[in-house]
Amino acid sequence: MNIKKICLFLLFIFLLFLSGCQQTSTGLLINESDEILYLEIGEHINLISTINNEKVYWEVETPSLVAIDDDAALALDDGLAYIIARDFTTNKILKKIAIVIAPSKPQITIQGVQTIAIGEQAFFSAVFTPNDEEQSVIWSTNEPAIATIDENGTVTGVSAGITRVMATSMNDETVFQEMNIIVQKEMIENSINNQYQESTETIDVGSLSTIFSPVITKGLSSLIGVSTYSINTAGEEMVTSTASGVIYKRNIVLKSGIEIAYDQNVTTKDIDFYQYYVMTNRHVIQKGTIIKIYQENNLEIEAQLIQYDKEIDLAVLTFSTKLYFPVAVFGDSDALEQGEFCLALGNPFGYDFYKSASIGIISHPNRYVSDDTDGDGVSDWDANYIQHDAAINEGNSGGPLINLKGEIIGINTTKISAAAVDNMGFAIPINLAIELASVLEQGIQPQRPKLGITVIAVRDVLASADLQNQYPIPIGVTYGMYVAEVTTGGFGYKAGIQAGDILIEFSGVKIYNSAELRAEIGKIIIGSGETKELKVYRDNGIVSLSFVS
Repeated sequence: MNIKKICLFLLFIFLLFLSGCQQTSTGLLINESDEILYLEIGEHINLISTINNEKVYWEVETPSLVAIDDDAALALDDGLAYIIARDFTTNKILKKIAIVIAPSKPQITIQGVQTIAIGEQAFFSAVFTPNDEEQSVIWSTNEPAIATIDENGTVTGVSAGITRVMATSMNDETVFQEMNIIVQKEMIENSINNQYQESTETIDVGSLSTIFSPVITKGLSSLIGVSTYSINTAGEEMVTSTASGVIYKRNIVLKSGIEIAYDQNVTTKDIDFYQYYVMTNRHVIQKGTIIKIYQENNLEIEAQLIQYDKEIDLAVLTFSTKLYFPVAVFGDSDALEQGEFCLALGNPFGYDFYKSASIGIISHPNRYVSDDTDGDGVSDWDANYIQHDAAINEGNSGGPLINLKGEIIGINTTKISAAAVDNMGFAIPINLAIELASVLEQGIQPQRPKLGITVIAVRDVLASADLQNQYPIPIGVTYGMYVAEVTTGGFGYKAGIQAGDILIEFSGVKIYNSAELRAEIGKIIIGSGETKELKVYRDNGIVSLSFVS
């Protein structure tokens, strides 16, 4: 063991005895109170210049691991490093961030065609990055009945269907890449020609131009604008944001003052006004002190914020009026499949583009994405989103994502904005949004449980000989989270989780990494009374556990 490893080992032992330690995905132990970032060698993060309106400067305790300048920190070598933000005037420490740096792994790119015919052969090659990586790969397909691949990367179509080709590094099984290929009954050019000939003989092509019209009309019926205002020094209202929202519930307020659920049997003469409830994004309503609902013909109605979620980007508003507005029709976001058509509705760039629509597909129905919930530039939450490629822009936030039935399947909330990225938008699954809205409309701000367990991903253990000695993984177990420590009194302890268990399933979802685990925990609301089922691998068998939130 060299000097560097000895020093790191002693550091980890010291941190182990600190109160409230937790395990990182690389096996390092850090203080629970510290903010944590995970980087690979060569990655960097941008640094903020102010904290709580105070100008700060950054310094690093281990310059051999991290290099910093005025606005960025660059990972130089693997290990545990700390960067500190100090008040520019008083030198007081305002923020401390632990950076866990892992060696960068080589990346594999598969090169080859993605469509072949039955009986046709195609050659695939695997390219490693960095280019100087001299490695061989093991080729495989998940459906040999559809296509086979030999050790040289030659694919042969066997039967019609879709299969997945995988190239796995012979030196490291955790380094792999996959690519879907389609095997067709005939060459694709002939297939397209035949389909076109058949369709033009039997289908009225003119009808295709209006296929989306009723779908969009249905989806737009519950869309509204959401504006926020602030008051300037002259006492005037100034617009701070314009975005979107969805009317998800309509109640009736009787002339007696009693609010009841909407009932079509109530006569008009008994109704005083309607009480509406609206879903939108938290970040939409945090920019101003006055909230107004916008409808066509420049109609604005003042609304009130009931409550918002601190973690998931959702807020519930309410407003009252004698006017009648439609209410959203919901789909089932749990039933979404990759490749389904979807449409994003909203008010991009203000009300000059009110009720705009864009079309795309579901890129991934269940994507885990890190989020910055407190606006400090550091990701502190892992949320579950629907990823889609329907164009969304500023002002679409809070608007609906709908399916081809006109049903709302998600609430659009964010997108990845970068020169190298196109059309990567994210929506809160509507099943999750409905569950949260039922809590928020009671004025309750959801609180999430802490399992109180220290875990490390099984995949990370299997990738490190040193970690395998420390955390024994049974033969045949290839995924899950190894439980290194259980805190007395936490929800994990109450469920019966023990040190040495391998957590493999949470609420019916297989757990491969910490982001998936945190996202599933994030769906739980303390006090809801829900029973959550867990599965752990223990003593060469699977044990079912549960706890009540």
